[in-house]
Amino acid sequence: MPFQYSNELLGLPEIQLQKIISMDTQNVHLEASPVTYQQACPICGTEQDVKRDGRNKPRKIRHLSIFGRRSYLYVPSLHLACTRCRISFVWTDDFVGPKQRYSLAFRAQTVEQALGSTTAHSASMQEAPVSTVQRMHQDALPAKTNV
Repeated sequence: MPFQYSNELLGLPEIQLQKIISMDTQNVHLEASPVTYQQACPICGTEQDVKRDGRNKPRKIRHLSIFGRRSYLYVPSLHLACTRCRISFVWTDDFVGPKQRYSLAFRAQTVEQALGSTTAHSASMQEAPVSTVQRMHQDALPAKTNV
């Protein structure tokens, strides 16, 4: 298994690397797929009646840096259908939120590194847009409650 140790370095047990798409001095693009073949239905919770129903283009997700290079994971956007509930849904990855382009680990690292610095400085450290880093910070702040 050529990617055995690379999978461990990523720290994402729910996916496995398939191949390196491209690599240069600044970026690493990796193709990955889910370890499991099926996912349970979000309504009835069964896997028996769930079938794969196609796929869209892969999701491009920014993950933690690998050896000083930005890493991007390309994971399939799988469509699933439950014959019992008669619903369609999309595969849910545990390491990234729905409709997000940054992994939860990347978001947590960005917020942690930015403590005590400006959003612009944090964005330059992560090489990400300032507005994105600002949104990550706002999402990480606890909701204010009126007392």
